[in-house]
Amino acid sequence: MAWTFFFDEWEMQHYSNTDDAMVSGLRHAFVAVVFMTRRYIDTVETGAVSENCVAEFNLVARSPDVIPVVMEPELRSVGAWGLNKVYTHLSGKQMVDLSSDAGCVSRMLVSDAAQRWFSAVDALELRIRQEAAQASWELHQQRFSPFIPHRDLMSSIVTWLAFGTVLLFISAFWKCLPSNSGEDDLNVLTALSAVLLSLGFGLLVLWHLQRARIPPDFGISLTLLPQVAMLASALQSIGAFLLVVHPIGKLTNPGGSFTSINLVAAYVLLGGHCLALSDALVFSQGLPNGFNPARLLCFNNLPHFATGGFFLGSILLAPAEHLVYLNSEVKSRAAPLRLICSVVWVAGVTAYAVWVAASPRQLRRHFDRLMV
Repeated sequence: MAWTFFFDEWEMQHYSNTDDAMVSGLRHAFVAVVFMTRRYIDTVETGAVSENCVAEFNLVARSPDVIPVVMEPELRSVGAWGLNKVYTHLSGKQMVDLSSDAGCVSRMLVSDAAQRWFSAVDALELRIRQEAAQASWELHQQRFSPFIPHRDLMSSIVTWLAFGTVLLFISAFWKCLPSNSGEDDLNVLTALSAVLLSLGFGLLVLWHLQRARIPPDFGISLTLLPQVAMLASALQSIGAFLLVVHPIGKLTNPGGSFTSINLVAAYVLLGGHCLALSDALVFSQGLPNGFNPARLLCFNNLPHFATGGFFLGSILLAPAEHLVYLNSEVKSRAAPLRLICSVVWVAGVTAYAVWVAASPRQLRRHFDRLMV
């Protein structure tokens, strides 16, 4: 079941007046969401019955489920609402706090308020779907919802990883050509791919932090913090960043030797991917975000297939860099291994992309089944 939103201003052309539109919309609504500001509360309390806000609130109070959403920081405490109709009808409901600074996805890197806001938006979506399903709490506990990423952040991660792996593929393919001229251009391409990969894996650390935020204030719960997964993503980011050293070194000092840095980078990446795979198969086993061996092709396993792809690619990258480190004259033998590594990594990012793109449909299907 896809969501159908009702806003009276959008639907006015179907009705003779605003009152009819409001009554019809709320009569057929499973859930009413009230976005609360101080001005809204004062209007409901002191406004005339004929005012739209007052009429809407009187109808909302009769809805099957109501979710209050706080839009201003001073209203986070229900005591600040005052003793009025809003307090009487909504103070007992679990509210969602959207009063933090929204900003954009990039602000999540530096702003705790932005991180809380995005977590609250995801929680609001889940709350609406849970309330609309009208299933018992016991049924929700028995049937866990699909493991859904924070889509805005995860979309950014997939974008950086996709560009990074594609550029890595182009670079590796270039090195496989018999006469790979344009050494400087090749180094720039390799450095850029490494920077993008490092950024993508670094954002995965932030994504794991987001998973540990819980309502109502969306602070970080240390008990839910996926420490193994965070360490794995940090190692992946560091390893990818170390891959920048060799091409930049060749650009600034063509005669220098930087093969040892590439070797270290390859093994750091291998360690990070191995740790991430261990987390999926062992440490998170039995959890909603863990690998499910009983249903290999299920939706929740898609990110773990991505992790497996990166791990397999690193298994090829490490010996390739080891060959070059032992004998720089055998670059031609290492190039095919790097090319296959890049192809496997592209496949891994594709699994991430499918996971993110399919998550809204999977969430709808889950709650549709609860309604049956």
